[in-house]
Amino acid sequence: LAQILFCKPLHTVTVLIQVGYEPLPPKFIQPSLFFFSGGYFYPNIYRYMKYLTEREGTKLVLYRGLTPRLGGVFICNTVRNEVLAAIPTSTSKCPPEQIA
Repeated sequence: LAQILFCKPLHTVTVLIQVGYEPLPPKFIQPSLFFFSGGYFYPNIYRYMKYLTEREGTKLVLYRGLTPRLGGVFICNTVRNEVLAAIPTSTSKCPPEQIA
């Protein structure tokens, strides 16, 4: 649960970038020690997060879709626990002679 709450803003921005949402223009970076050939680069994920929060006026924009995600996790865990409870467990171990 904590992982979902912590990573949801990163996941939201990553999905927006993957579908082609590029609200910020690329920036020209001069050649340097790290970038041997200069060129245009898009802003990183943290600049997108800052842009989205400034545009919407709240950080809640980064948590859109959290309710369905938590609902899916709850359903998945409930079904998994019910299936594991329905499977009979055996405490007896098979002797090595019977394994062939």
